[in-house]
Amino acid sequence: MDSAAHGLKPLLAQGIVFFAHHHLLPESYLFGLCDVINVGNWSPTYIFGKVYTHGVWYYFPVALAIKLTLGLMGLLLIAAAAVFSGRFRPAREIFFLVVPAAIYLAIAIASPLNIGIRHILPVFPFLILLAAGGACALARNSKRWLYAVAALVTFHCLSSLMAYPNYLAYANEAWGGPSQTHRYLTDSNTDWGQQLIAVKAYVDEHHIHECWFAYFAADVILPNDYGIPCKLLPTADTSWVGPEIEVPPVVHGPVFISYGDLVGYEFGSEKRNPYQAFIARTPDAVIQDGVAVYNGDYSIPMARAIKYVNDAWRLRQSKDLAGALQSAETAVSIDPEFINAQRVLGRMLQDQGRNEEAAIHYNQALAIARTMEPSAQEEPVNWINQRLAEISKSTAPGK
Repeated sequence: MDSAAHGLKPLLAQGIVFFAHHHLLPESYLFGLCDVINVGNWSPTYIFGKVYTHGVWYYFPVALAIKLTLGLMGLLLIAAAAVFSGRFRPAREIFFLVVPAAIYLAIAIASPLNIGIRHILPVFPFLILLAAGGACALARNSKRWLYAVAALVTFHCLSSLMAYPNYLAYANEAWGGPSQTHRYLTDSNTDWGQQLIAVKAYVDEHHIHECWFAYFAADVILPNDYGIPCKLLPTADTSWVGPEIEVPPVVHGPVFISYGDLVGYEFGSEKRNPYQAFIARTPDAVIQDGVAVYNGDYSIPMARAIKYVNDAWRLRQSKDLAGALQSAETAVSIDPEFINAQRVLGRMLQDQGRNEEAAIHYNQALAIARTMEPSAQEEPVNWINQRLAEISKSTAPGK
């Protein structure tokens, strides 16, 4: 358990280790808790079209406002009116429905892990029962309330039916429906790689035999597993496993991009998103409100450079400094505006004692970092400044 808690804040880590050593909570639960906290510490957040390095407190309240049907929200307002007017009085039952849901939601709001409404699904049964109780209390005593409740229930059902079969991407009508969810939220709120059957039907219908796919669930599941003839484009997840994906100078479409990858939030900044340019384009088609289709030919330099950045770090680790430098130089030649490429080239030059050249590329990377979202600047700026300080120290008089 000590190793699992490594990297957590000291007080939190000590508390978890204490609970484990004294068998106060199941060990499996504590391991899972450490894992979720660690993931939350590095997982970026995407909301309202912006990327944040860490969680934001309003994420789950906004997600509820988008994901709950307007009918259910209306019923909850009726329930609140029934409680405050004294027409719905079972205090113990109301306490049981409100307090656990409020505690759970408060803990979620305090969490830095903001990647999906699924993390607060346990709140939903409490809300539904509260809405039902308050609605029934009012409807029993008034036909006007009965008609209002019936209208809201009908609206709730129609909204659900109209979203079929794309329930994962559901957003209520106030936010434009499922086709607009990706403008506000991402990850499992819109796209969890669930569209491969529909994509396969699309490529068959359009007689597509060659294509490219930035797929959100790669490499857990691959498009080829479903007979989709697309070559993979790199994503934040494909960089975890090999082999590295080689992208040509020009990609001949159609290009399929999962909405989870289109916004590029897992890269932590739009300046690191290889598909940022596609956001401004209107897709030629959208499959199940989760995969955008772009016909035509495209140059995607950052996607192409990712391979060489990763190759450079891998070769450096294996002590092939010459090969690492060559890969880093290739990455910068492909996309000089890619901060990862400038950083890796600076590092490889520094390894070879070419400090003046390394400083040039570190400063170029620093200039790019300063254009990133404020919350995304801290890590690259600190890393680059640390490298520049090392160079300054090594070249100081007397060294």
